[in-house]
Amino acid sequence: MAGSVPGRMPRSAPNARDGLAQAVFEMRSRHRLSQEAVAEQAGLSRNFVGMVERGEVSPTFDNLVKLADGLGVKLSELVLLYEERSV
Repeated sequence: MAGSVPGRMPRSAPNARDGLAQAVFEMRSRHRLSQEAVAEQAGLSRNFVGMVERGEVSPTFDNLVKLADGLGVKLSELVLLYEERSV
């Protein structure tokens, strides 16, 4: 793409954190869980769960696994939803 910086996504491209935020929020909503319930099950703070849902942070792999556990789903299910929403 002309004028783009190598190694950077174009500004119009969705941010990976935004896709993950949408997937976590959607999965939590499907299971009718509060952020507090997910956080408690995951061993994370409610504030952190909220930050992930708002796309403010990128969780480590360990925390991503914990989020999936807190949501009551396999990590692969969360990643699949992320991929579906990020296309």
